[in-house]
Amino acid sequence: MNHEFRLMTFNIEYGGTNVSFGKVVEIIQRANPQVVAVEEAFGNIPRLAQELGWAYYDIRTQLVSQLPLIDPPDGNGIYTFVQLEPGRVVAVGNVHLPNDPEGAFAVLRGATATEIIELETKARLPYIQPFLDVLPRLASEGIPVFLAGDFNAPSHLDWTLELVGVRRQILYPVEWTISKAVMDAGFRDSFREVYPDPKLEPGLTWWASRPQVTGWNPNPDDPQDRIDFIYAAGPCRTLSSGIIGEEFASPYPSDHRGVLSIFEVIPSAPPILISTADRLVEAVATIKARYHVTGTSGERCGIVPRGELLPVLSQALDRDHPHDGEISLNTSGFKKGAYDLVLLSEDGAILCRYPFWIKDVGEAVKLTLSQSLIAYGGTLDVQWENAPGNRWDWLGIYKAGQKPFVEKPLRYMHTNASIAGDLTFDLSGLEADRYEVLFCIDDNYICLARVPFEIKN
Repeated sequence: MNHEFRLMTFNIEYGGTNVSFGKVVEIIQRANPQVVAVEEAFGNIPRLAQELGWAYYDIRTQLVSQLPLIDPPDGNGIYTFVQLEPGRVVAVGNVHLPNDPEGAFAVLRGATATEIIELETKARLPYIQPFLDVLPRLASEGIPVFLAGDFNAPSHLDWTLELVGVRRQILYPVEWTISKAVMDAGFRDSFREVYPDPKLEPGLTWWASRPQVTGWNPNPDDPQDRIDFIYAAGPCRTLSSGIIGEEFASPYPSDHRGVLSIFEVIPSAPPILISTADRLVEAVATIKARYHVTGTSGERCGIVPRGELLPVLSQALDRDHPHDGEISLNTSGFKKGAYDLVLLSEDGAILCRYPFWIKDVGEAVKLTLSQSLIAYGGTLDVQWENAPGNRWDWLGIYKAGQKPFVEKPLRYMHTNASIAGDLTFDLSGLEADRYEVLFCIDDNYICLARVPFEIKN
């Protein structure tokens, strides 16, 4: 059965609070999408869903939705399934590529076309490649697939010979690396499908006119361009696409305009899976799990300690929903640690696993260092647990006493939305001194945990 699917992408800038969070909500309500891919959420995905009155959100991929969301076991933060009807889904990936160094600015500084391609290949291509390694396969399997977000790079469809001189930064045609890679992987640019002539309809998404705020503001001389996109692949057809900008709210709350594209889609059955919206729960919580199974008699859902085979809890699936449904599992009395939700066949074989973690009631984010005293030029292993699992949670190294918003981190790495994990920092070049490792939330500077260490000669 064909469905209409309304998808929006919106960089709300610094969590949407610089100007007015209420205006962010108002814009989305007026645009009326079913799903929004949010960039720069800064931990505000749950708040945004709540103020919209929407039942579903995914902090791992920064989506808010009026439709059920299902995080697939092998999604790894690359994509989420959106359920358009029971047992029928589309897949949505959301990206926010690095903005530094910026290609259009490099053109104005005198870079050649070859140098621009080299810059893009180094600065942004590695961050989009994991999406291009996974999503085209889903499309080839008959699942409608969408890749949305702030790509921080223009499109080769816009920087053509005919556009040279139309905008001051377009000094020559550029085969922009990211847009080329995405479209070469089988995706279609939904906005350019509707408006194929960039001269007649430029579709500029950055920068938008919003009030001046404390801190960074766009310079009126900064080159404007189309850097926010919704790409589509698989069994879907673009019906319309448009820019969601200043006419939707005053004052406008972000330096980015949004994009809304509407598609006709043929949703597909997902693979066998089990999933939960909450990958970190307290020991007294009840887990709500969504499943898609074959419907064979005797299939069950269970909980297995990580690394083990035998479930410590198993429960029959809802007989009224033998293929797709939701089931509640009580974790009261479980010890803290890593577990897997599992689907079990009638003979007890594990058909599918989905990782989650249990923490003690009220337990905070915890950081553990491999050592607190490190030789000059050495490395530092950092482990974390009980993290919220936001898309861009990160670890940063600062000198002791430095404030993360005021000072730049000396080293930083994202946690890949992991609830628990470990990373190794190369400390070569850092002088002998006292330092701290900070755990900060969702590309914001809100620190949830910090641990000191020292580098000695």
